[in-house]
Amino acid sequence: MTLPTPFRIAALALAAFLCTPASAQNAQDAPVQPSCMEELSGPYAVRRMEMGGGILLRPDGSFGYELSYGALDEFAQGQWSCEGDTVTLTGDPVNPPRFVTLSDKPVTVDRLTIELDLGGGSGHPYFSVLAHYPDGSREWLDFQDRVLTVDLSASPRPVTVQMMLELYQIAGDAIPVPATGGADVTVRFDRNDMGRVEFAGTTARVDNNVLMLDRFGETLRFERVGERP
Repeated sequence: MTLPTPFRIAALALAAFLCTPASAQNAQDAPVQPSCMEELSGPYAVRRMEMGGGILLRPDGSFGYELSYGALDEFAQGQWSCEGDTVTLTGDPVNPPRFVTLSDKPVTVDRLTIELDLGGGSGHPYFSVLAHYPDGSREWLDFQDRVLTVDLSASPRPVTVQMMLELYQIAGDAIPVPATGGADVTVRFDRNDMGRVEFAGTTARVDNNVLMLDRFGETLRFERVGERP
């Protein structure tokens, strides 16, 4: 006996269901597990003495970061991804600050004069000069104003000096010191994207709602706050 078309379709569908392995049926019925991006997205904040800020991991894969640490302020934005409990941060491109040597004129006296041009801005006390000596030792020399003078008549004489903004871990190129006499040097500091962090593939780990990020030679703990976006 030939079944009418509607009944043939229903019979085929029933046969297909009965032939489907039980494991496949259970897999279809099982709840969908959230991805790591769904699990880890949300706001995280750090609260410590002289430190404040946070990281926002958005579900769309973008992130925002801000941190104030004493006199230092930094920020970043970009994309994030995850694998398990490991988060990878890739920030937007950064034009980093840099020191530019405008002039380096020899003089006959045993004196090195370094003038720091901040483009009309202040903050000279945050800058330093790192002097390198022949035996490999180093000495930090601090600016009190826009001009730093180094007496080269004493021994030993430095072989190079290097402009530094230690607060932001910014170092200039080594400037040679003449073997005799001295020099008048003028250096300009270009701020560019001052305070912006690139995070070029930087990894962090989330454990028990705490995001742990290595910065400044230590592990900072950002605790989840509020609800997921």
